[in-house]
Amino acid sequence: MNRLEQRIKDYENLDCPKIVVGNKAEDMDAREVYMENGMVFSDKYGMEYYETRLRSVKHNDGIEEALSSLIMQIIRRIPEPPDASMLLDSNIKIGYDLTREENIAYRKALFEPKIPDELRQKLTNKMDWL
Repeated sequence: MNRLEQRIKDYENLDCPKIVVGNKAEDMDAREVYMENGMVFSDKYGMEYYETRLRSVKHNDGIEEALSSLIMQIIRRIPEPPDASMLLDSNIKIGYDLTREENIAYRKALFEPKIPDELRQKLTNKMDWL
């Protein structure tokens, strides 16, 4: 963890979204860092923690959730993001996979901030706009 802490300190003045992604080893004895340590570390630096599995990348274990979180952190930093209602009748197809039911972090970040309940329901019912 010392190398990672040094890298974080090297870039602490850089104002950009950051997350910690741990690669879960299939063999528990092969782990260099345990999940609990990764979570404590990420909390210390105010970052979200995700675990992925390198051997099962084809199943996207944890990868989509981590990337969705990072994307939403970037989107939240846009000074004047477009009104979500503008997207309802568009044919935008960006990030379709991010809208799947199991991507809870993405859906929560997308639909909870500043969107009235009525509009949130319309968006939830019409997810094909993404």
